[in-house]
Formats: sequence, structure tokens, C-alpha cells
Amino acid sequence: MTNTTNYNLNIVQGSDLVNPLIQTNPNFETIDSAMKANADRGVQLATELKSGTVHRITRTNPTAPVFYFVATTDYVAGETFTVDSVQCTAYTTDGQPLTTNAYRIGAKVIGIITGTVITFLVSSGQAAIASDSERLGGQLPAYYATAAGLAATDQTATAAATLAGNAIPKGDVTAILKVTELPAEPVATVMYCVVEQ
Repeated sequence: MTNTTNYNLNIVQGSDLVNPLIQTNPNFETIDSAMKANADRGVQLATELKSGTVHRITRTNPTAPVFYFVATTDYVAGETFTVDSVQCTAYTTDGQPLTTNAYRIGAKVIGIITGTVITFLVSSGQAAIASDSERLGGQLPAYYATAAGLAATDQTATAAATLAGNAIPKGDVTAILKVTELPAEPVATVMYCVVEQ
């Protein structure tokens, strides 16, 4: 009889007398132990349900320290956690308490539990935002005109069109006025200089 390289499992050869209790059962024990260790080291599925201000997490493998769940609600600062009915304290990877929207409904959230402390893999207490998620055409919102800004531009353009339509022949200007906005009814012989604020 020989043994496997990694787990030292029994391998029966052609001339060996086989007793399953001696040759086979130890293999099953070794395989079972290795499979359990692998399961504990992997990221295991959990469920998360919120009751009041408590997020109740239940792991499918209660001995696995690393788990993930799909969030059923947004997280709000100050809410608490239980894992498998045990009260736990939650932090971000930089050791800070979670802040509002540390994770959002529908997000896949990864947690690592050590004793009664959970470390959630979120960025500085906030769910990570894709770099282009707030951009339109590659620009942030501040790049684009606001409704108020467009209204002011429209007013200026309308006034300019009115002045152009009422062009004053050379020599007919009787006054030049500096104003912050054009009057509703401009005087034809007055030139208005609009000063931007």
C-alpha cells in the first residue's frame, strides 16, 4: 500500500488485502477535515435582515470568519449588528465606525468576523462610487450651467437682441448708462452697458 503526497491518503495496490475499516475510513476522515478547513477559509454566504435598527446577519457556515450578504436595506449610522444572534461591533477596514450609506440596498457586502468584531470591506465608511458614476460626458455637475445661470444668460441675450433690433443710428445716442440688467422697456436713444456681477 502507498499514500498520496498531499493528504497521506491510503492507496491500495493490487496484492494488498483490503480491510475498509483500516484502509478506507481514515481516508474519509482526512478528506472531511480538509473540506471543512477549505469551507471555513472561503467566503461564505450569509443573509441580512433588518429589524428596527438591528441588522441580523446569519451565516450559512457558522464557523466561517469571512462572509458576504446582499444588503436588504441601506445602512444608517448608529445601527447595530448581530451575527448568528450574537451582538457584534462593526468597523471599516481603517477601524472607523460605519457611516450612513456605508452600504446600500442590493449591494454585495463582505465582512470578516473575529470574536464579536466585524470588519466590513467598505471604503472609509462609504460604499465605493465608480469614478465616472457622477460624470456626464466626462465632466462633473459643476461644469454644466444651472437653471439660474441659463436664465441670466437668456435675459442678457434677449436684451441684446432687443437692442440690435432697435439699432440706434449714429449720432442719435443721447445717453450712456451703466446698469446691472437691462430695463424691461429700454429707451431707444440710450445705450445701456450691462455690468456683469
